[in-house]
Amino acid sequence: MVANIFEKRGHKWGKYSGIIPTLLLVLVVNLIGAWVYFRADLTAEKRYSLHTTTKEMLKSLDKEIVIKIYLESDDMPIQFARLRTSLIELLNEFDEQTREDIFITYENPTLAANKEQRFAKYKYLQELGLKPFEVEQSDVDSKESVMLFPGIVISYNGMETGVSLLKKEATVVPGSEMNIQNSIQSLEYELTNALRKLSQNETRKVAFIEGHGELSEYDVSSIANSLSEYYEVQRGPLTGQLGNLQTFDALIVAKPTQRFSEIDKYILDQYVMYGGKVLFMLEGAQVEMDSLNRQAQTLAIPFSNNLEDMLFKYGVRINPDLVEDMQCTQIGVSTNGYDGQSVIRWYPWTYFPLLLTNNSHSINKYLDVIRTEFISTVDTVNPDLPVKKTVLLSTSAYSRINGTPLPIHFENLGKKIEASDFRAPSKPVAVLLEGRFTSVFANRPAPLVKEGYIPKFESDTGKVIVVSDGDMIKNIVSDKGEPYPLGFDRYAKRVFTGNTQFIVNAVNYLCDDMGLMTIRNREIKLRMLDKQRVKEDLLFWQIVNVGGTLLFISLFSFGMLYMRKRRYVKEMKNS
Repeated sequence: MVANIFEKRGHKWGKYSGIIPTLLLVLVVNLIGAWVYFRADLTAEKRYSLHTTTKEMLKSLDKEIVIKIYLESDDMPIQFARLRTSLIELLNEFDEQTREDIFITYENPTLAANKEQRFAKYKYLQELGLKPFEVEQSDVDSKESVMLFPGIVISYNGMETGVSLLKKEATVVPGSEMNIQNSIQSLEYELTNALRKLSQNETRKVAFIEGHGELSEYDVSSIANSLSEYYEVQRGPLTGQLGNLQTFDALIVAKPTQRFSEIDKYILDQYVMYGGKVLFMLEGAQVEMDSLNRQAQTLAIPFSNNLEDMLFKYGVRINPDLVEDMQCTQIGVSTNGYDGQSVIRWYPWTYFPLLLTNNSHSINKYLDVIRTEFISTVDTVNPDLPVKKTVLLSTSAYSRINGTPLPIHFENLGKKIEASDFRAPSKPVAVLLEGRFTSVFANRPAPLVKEGYIPKFESDTGKVIVVSDGDMIKNIVSDKGEPYPLGFDRYAKRVFTGNTQFIVNAVNYLCDDMGLMTIRNREIKLRMLDKQRVKEDLLFWQIVNVGGTLLFISLFSFGMLYMRKRRYVKEMKNS
């Protein structure tokens, strides 16, 4: 209709008859877009869509959020620029979901006014867990280093927390494309987790069990401090707690050295039957490094904590053996030097395996190396149970399994470790159990009766994690009574942060009632070009890209000329 009106007004306006409706349509669409937010995510893995858990958490926030980005530099490497761009895009998505505003500021700590202010800023950021990262850039003529702080500080409700953007993984080179990709992949989880910590009103509770020779409060003070960012951490015995433990979101059984009584086992079993979550950090064999330091030899003996039948009923068995692994840490042994003076020599200690995770589950995703001491193997049993069994940690493919009793000594230190002596395949040492558990007391008389308490012999869907190394959660305490960080190796003088990461992730997964850990399972595929094919087909694709573009433009131009010529001839005939 519009076109006909213009045709009647003459040839001058008729040639614009197709343009004006198009402009009007574009104007209407832009006006609608200014008022209605809409975004279509057509990617296969929905990389530009927030998880439902994230959206629900953001909508619950009722105060403004201030975020300061410290990943700033004039000559930022391209991979870190990609990380920064992904962060800003994600924050824009967050801003669309919150009721309040998100205020974003940017700062480069290396550009402080003077040296004192610069180091003060460095100290402030490191106290929040944000460490500098030095990237080496090179061109044809020179090499130079760039100091970056790949992190942000989030402030909400009068509190603040630091979020490190760059993941640290043992098997991935820091700053590499794979490391940056993994960091981008975990951005949503890290930001959502940080905001949850700052905004949660009701603190959930986690308890360490006492009464069976478990690790002391000092021995677990490091991990307790890490868990206190999420939970109220308590300690206490099981005695008299039948039916009273349900106020705790999870229990931790940390390296008991004494047997559980039938009553305590019943209380723990009923906690699981009523939906309680438990992290078991147990030993298959009893041996301590301290005794070996005092004498030339010690003996590793099988250890029973009287929980074997209960765990077997749940679907796992910790074997009374000891693992040796070529992938291990070193220990320092004092020996006499050539001049008769005492010197420390370093030797691989195969009884202290180092575990690398395979990113198979949200608990063990993007973890650093995990340090262990005298670990045992774990078997999954009862395959007919309605329980899903997921192996979280395993030994390397170069290990050796020793039965106990087993003498442990330093006689073989210094001898070459042959791969032919370590032929055992990878063995599980930590297993996650999820499903409906059956009580070990299902067909047995209850050892404890409490008035008004109704026992339960089959659980609803529950979660239990079993780890065959109690020392994985134990921190060293100095002679002055000061705890070292969990994972600190007194011989290597370094901290294996994977221990803390794994334990915190495990407890978070057990307690996760808002689906936060499922965000960590999201994967964004890095679709890299085949470098070999690019090299082989370089000339072909150059011709296609350049020649194809010129051909398209030429065909389009000739087509437009032809259409205009036909239209002109037609108008001349009509006139």
